[in-house]
Amino acid sequence: MKTILVPIDFSLNTAQAIRFAVAIAQKLNVGITLLHAYSIDPVYSIMAFPARLIEEEISSAQIRAVTRLKSQCRLITEEEHLACEPIAEFGRPEENIRRFIRRAKPTLVVMGTYGADTWTDRWFGSTTAHIISRSRSPVLAVPLRIQKTVIKHIALATDPEEDHALLLKKIIFLQTLFSAQITVVWIIFDLLEALPGRKILQEFRQYIHQKLPGAAISTRLIAGEQAEEILGKLARSRHYDLLVMLTHSRSLWQRLTDPSLTSRTANYLKIPLLAIPV
Repeated sequence: MKTILVPIDFSLNTAQAIRFAVAIAQKLNVGITLLHAYSIDPVYSIMAFPARLIEEEISSAQIRAVTRLKSQCRLITEEEHLACEPIAEFGRPEENIRRFIRRAKPTLVVMGTYGADTWTDRWFGSTTAHIISRSRSPVLAVPLRIQKTVIKHIALATDPEEDHALLLKKIIFLQTLFSAQITVVWIIFDLLEALPGRKILQEFRQYIHQKLPGAAISTRLIAGEQAEEILGKLARSRHYDLLVMLTHSRSLWQRLTDPSLTSRTANYLKIPLLAIPV
């Protein structure tokens, strides 16, 4: 489905997500779907209320949610000239988001971020972290303090085991979303693998310039550092506006989402992250 999904809770975080979604939707010439998962007071589930009263409360919550969604969509349509579909679903946000992704297969999911307990929770918020780990659509996580939506320089973090053809496909996808310089950051944790890694990187550099001659793509190798140090460097760097990672079973992503990483890592992360499933 050619739409960008933006799960919203009407907070400042989701306002940031909408700004990014609008900028990308205008570039891709696609619409936006706003999804809000509404609920009722938990007291209704722990105390014996009449079924009619519960149904009335759910109906009232739905009306409030739909009214706010339509108002937000109207602004997007009138001010940004984009098609916007409002969807209100009863239940937990994560379940409703995953259900929509499975059914509609959106081009992109854009989510605001919150702080919580683990490294991923602190960066993305627990719902966003869970969606990233399970989504078959790309997910863009947008931190609250980001002020600009223009992406000029992208860091694509990967490792020498990644298939060259797959990386090429993802680079082409990034080029459709952003008009930006892309730096493929080759990450090697073991210094003993640095020399063969440089050889593979050289081969990849030749491959990519053969397939995409003249493209604004560069490469960089980081070796022998911990995940926390690597992310700190990437996220603090003024050269990057977006960090991109591929999410699959043997990727760098699994190392970096280790919940044992300390809270100071989260403080480094000041740029959005795009998680692309493979």
